[in-house]
Amino acid sequence: MLGNLSLARLRQGEVDGAVDALHRAIDELEVTRGCGGLNVAFTAGQELRPWRDHAAVDTADERLFSLMSGA
Repeated sequence: MLGNLSLARLRQGEVDGAVDALHRAIDELEVTRGCGGLNVAFTAGQELRPWRDHAAVDTADERLFSLMSGA
């Protein structure tokens, strides 16, 4: 749900809200590792790439990479 919220906010141009929702989604995924949630979170991460020069987006990207690597 939080991954979808991130995508919805991003698609409405709310980058800060999208990043906030994505961080909350990653918090949950670090515990649950739900496959559907992972797919949505990574989609949100991909769609945030145009804003990767923003520190908050870069941090979210690093967290997604860490989640992917199992660290």
